[in-house]
Amino acid sequence: MRQPAVSPLWETRSAWETALRFASLDVQYLEFLRTRWEKEVYPVVEDRPLAFQDLWDRTVRDGFAAISMPRLELPPIAHANLGSTFAARALH
Repeated sequence: MRQPAVSPLWETRSAWETALRFASLDVQYLEFLRTRWEKEVYPVVEDRPLAFQDLWDRTVRDGFAAISMPRLELPPIAHANLGSTFAARALH
């Protein structure tokens, strides 16, 4: 999360505002961002405050939010097959 360094100049808009327009979403970027954070980030924040507004204020002040992610389990790689797979691809 970051804050703009300056207000928009004349009648310009940010890249995020432009992307939302291209996506046919009639919403301001700040509203879009807050809604996504409330739905997707707030539920997985470590040390979550009771109210979303408290999290939002803390994140804007601190510049980050610590989140909990589930451990990703990957299947083991069959090492014996790797050599023959690479050799077969090299021959083609």
